[in-house]
Amino acid sequence: MIPIRLPDTQKALDAHWKGIEPLFNKGNKVKIHEWIQKHELQDILGNDDRNDLQIKTLILAKPQILRSISQRIGPDPRPKKEQEDNLGFLRTKYTSFTSRKPHLY
Repeated sequence: MIPIRLPDTQKALDAHWKGIEPLFNKGNKVKIHEWIQKHELQDILGNDDRNDLQIKTLILAKPQILRSISQRIGPDPRPKKEQEDNLGFLRTKYTSFTSRKPHLY
């Protein structure tokens, strides 16, 4: 993978979060918080789930954090069909997010 160098990474991360946060509805957020609790990821993502800091930390996580999470939760035990349905949801959200006009910051 070719690294993308940005003059102000934090500004780019803030812009990414600002753009993606509205795509999560209350039901999605509850499910994500339940998943974090189920896998006991609070030590990695933080204990404060009231203001969606855990979700933000997950979405903006560096690769080393994502590897730690992946190692902890292991392979996806859900049936293949359910996994594919979830991927379809993510593709839809990603397409919606990436098809918008870019914000200049």
